Order: sequence, then C-alpha cells, then structure tokens
Amino acid sequence: MSKDPADDSEDAVDPDALRADLDAIKSAMGLEQRYPGQARMWLLYGAAIGLAAILKNVAFALELPSAGYVGIWFALVAVVIGAQWRLVSRTSGVTAPGVDWRQLFTVMVVALITLWASVGDVVGNATTGAERGAHFFSHVLVFLGLTFLVVGIVLGTERIELRDRLPFYAGGAWMLLLAGFIPHVRTLQLGGWAVFGALFALHSLIAYLVTRED
Repeated sequence: MSKDPADDSEDAVDPDALRADLDAIKSAMGLEQRYPGQARMWLLYGAAIGLAAILKNVAFALELPSAGYVGIWFALVAVVIGAQWRLVSRTSGVTAPGVDWRQLFTVMVVALITLWASVGDVVGNATTGAERGAHFFSHVLVFLGLTFLVVGIVLGTERIELRDRLPFYAGGAWMLLLAGFIPHVRTLQLGGWAVFGALFALHSLIAYLVTRED
C-alpha cells in the first residue's frame, strides 16, 4: 500500500531549522565563560557597595558633613571601576563582542539625574531631614533595580544561561520592593542604607556561589 504524501510532509524535518535550533542550544553559555573573571566581581561588588552603604548610614547617624558622604562614594566608584576596567582589558581579546555596558550604565545615570532635576524641588519642599534623604535614596534604588533587570534581559539576548541571569532578575526585584518601602517606613528612613548594604552583600555572595564555575 502506497504511503500518503501528506504523511511525508508531516514527518519531514527542515534541516536548516534543525541546525539553527542546535546552534542556539550550543551557543548558550555561562557568564563566566563569556566574561572570564566576572563571577568573582560579585564578591568585589558585594564588599564594596555593601560596606559603602553601611558607612553612609554611619555617617548619617554621626551627622558628618557632606564631604564625608562624597568621600565614601568616590572611594567606592574608584575601586569598582578600576577593578572592572582591569577585568575588561584582560578579557577584551577573549570574549565575543556584545552590548556596550558603558553606554547602558551612562544612560541609566543620566536618567536618574534628570529625575532629580525634575522632582528635586518638590521633594525638598515637601519633606525634611531623613524623609527627604529616603526619597532620594529610593530613586537610586529604583534605577539600580531597573538596571539589574535590564542587564538580565540583555544577557538573555547574548544567550547567557538562565542560572547566571537569575541573580540580576532577583536583585532587581528586591531592590524595587525595598525602594517602595523606604520613603514610608521610619525605620528604613533612618537605616535604609545599612539594610540595603547588608542585603546587597548577602545577595552578591549568593550570586557568586551560583555563577562560579566549579
């Protein structure tokens, strides 16, 4: 009995489509494979940002002058940028070309400054002391959380494994949640920086354990 041609069409496999699917599966890789040494950066980020956030809260409690706040964050930026720049320069010839991260973070910082320029006077006139600082800190957390989520999405387009993207998704989620509470809870208005610092340090340690290559 002859075979129905319709069955042949249903069973036929498009070799080009199959090859594309196999290439997609094989091209998925870990963050450490695409950016060697990046997993260890979680430890640096956790220590530097966590410590800086806690010190900022101490400076606030001791009512240190504004120069103290500026000094803390300038030291943080110098350490993080210096380490990341060294990592990128070492791996620039190894990794595949991808997103220009400097452009991404520059856009986020410019957006944050624009927000402050837009609502700064309103927040300043409507709040005082710790409450005002909490509002501005919540803005920082919103943009930091959004940046984490965007990075996770971008890494997905670079076919980075889900395991290595989860710390960005989870980090963005809890930062946005914390940002929503900080301006409205008195305890967080006074100690929000320290809470964030401790949570970020813990998050970074877990992220390192998840993304490191055994």
